[in-house]
Amino acid sequence: MIKNLLLLATSIVIAVLVFVGIYEGIESSKYDTWKAEFEKNGDWYGKLTKPSENQILLWEYRPNSVGEKWDTVIATNSYGFRDGEHTYEKNNESLRVAFIGDSVTLGVGIEEKLTFVRLFEDAADIREASLTVEAMSFAVDGYSAIQSLELLESRAAPFSPDIAVYVMCMNDFDFEHGSGEKIRYFKKPESFFFEKIETLYIRFSGQNYYEYYFNKNKADVFAAIRNQKIQMEEMGIDFRIAIAPILDRKNSNNEYKYINMHKEIAGELSEMGMPVVDLLEVTSKAKTSYALDELHLNEAGHRAVASQFVEVLL
Repeated sequence: MIKNLLLLATSIVIAVLVFVGIYEGIESSKYDTWKAEFEKNGDWYGKLTKPSENQILLWEYRPNSVGEKWDTVIATNSYGFRDGEHTYEKNNESLRVAFIGDSVTLGVGIEEKLTFVRLFEDAADIREASLTVEAMSFAVDGYSAIQSLELLESRAAPFSPDIAVYVMCMNDFDFEHGSGEKIRYFKKPESFFFEKIETLYIRFSGQNYYEYYFNKNKADVFAAIRNQKIQMEEMGIDFRIAIAPILDRKNSNNEYKYINMHKEIAGELSEMGMPVVDLLEVTSKAKTSYALDELHLNEAGHRAVASQFVEVLL
């Protein structure tokens, strides 16, 4: 009896392994075909995006190039960012503020002069007439929290900003799918089978996308922020986090669905001694929509966020 059970168990294990092996082979072949097609026709913003030599960043923008996203021109400076030109050497009489983030900070769908980075700089110069405020935009679409923090260290910090603000979005905790398909292009899944199992689990368990990846990866993100905070302090940079909310997402009681995520993030960062700017404070008071979609701000949203940054950063 025991021998038969062992034989049955062994047969089942072998059958599963064979099935998984066949599945992995088929999906790997499909992936190679998809990757070749994506290389030609993917979301490269008109070839503005290129592979990065930095193995954490994976991709970045070409310097002095022009691309397009959502019918809006994205032109980069000599360092590959949607911004004007800056020198590494800072004027000691100016206040240099660096904003780091993904497509929300980039301002897709919005003219560069109307992004919250530019509007913050304009308003700050008016408010602080005796001080030159230099706002810098370090943003690349699709970056996760880990990529944005690496962007801060490797690209923004060498410009010696007085203040560095990482604008954290709720999908920044998704390291696998938050960029759409870009990260899949640069980083082949370790297992197509287990990726499928996870996708099915999220779908049929009723898990919320943002909450699932937040709970899955928050420990890694908070650890990376803690390490980055120490490095920025050593460089004399005032490092802060701004939490960007999901836009127009409320529950049946007309309350913001992700308030607990905001509270947990703010609580964790406060324990580290990290200054936190929760942009929900301004977007929740809006009498009109601030959303292009659930993640991206429209022009009114950029104006409102810029005003909040003026209040809290100056």
